[in-house]
Amino acid sequence: MKIAGVLPVIFLVLCAIECNVSAFWFRGKPFPGKIQNDGSFFNDVRDEPEEDPGILENIEKAVDPCGDVWTKFEEYCYHVGAKIMTEEQAQQYCDQEMDANLAKINSKEENNFVLDVAKRHAPSAKKVWIGMKWENKSRNYYWYDNSVPTFTNWAPGEPNGKVKEPCVAMYIEQYEMLPVMAAGYWNDEVCDAPHTAAVCKRLY
Repeated sequence: MKIAGVLPVIFLVLCAIECNVSAFWFRGKPFPGKIQNDGSFFNDVRDEPEEDPGILENIEKAVDPCGDVWTKFEEYCYHVGAKIMTEEQAQQYCDQEMDANLAKINSKEENNFVLDVAKRHAPSAKKVWIGMKWENKSRNYYWYDNSVPTFTNWAPGEPNGKVKEPCVAMYIEQYEMLPVMAAGYWNDEVCDAPHTAAVCKRLY
């Protein structure tokens, strides 16, 4: 009989009885249960449900439903692509890379929010594309989903290009000497206008 191997186990059992602990360590791991006064062992550990690996993800979504690189406003998420791009590239970027669309702006509060998030995330840009475009057949500007704008924030004297400037961008850089180009105003543009980034929008 190998006494050396048995003694540590006997010692742990005696210690557990004497100390009246509800669990002891065996071979480097906690051994659940309880040693009774008569030396018998009672396992008082109930089966516990396995941890749902999606719990943390659900908590994170509840705290921040938009996730990384997005900013929440009301029930929507907004993302600014800081890279300078054409209107077509901007729409492809929002659609294909961000699963969104160029922003559709429905109120003054939303316009102010888009301006703020664009200034913070695209500091080198002078403008950002929004999801409005000239429809030559209807002779008017519509949102990407063909809806009629219920809110607009055109700069004074704009839009004036119509078919020659079918795309729309928001100024995000303040021009002190040119109040008609004040940050937050919209302007009709040629669709490859320089210094223009993208602002994408989607439901969260």
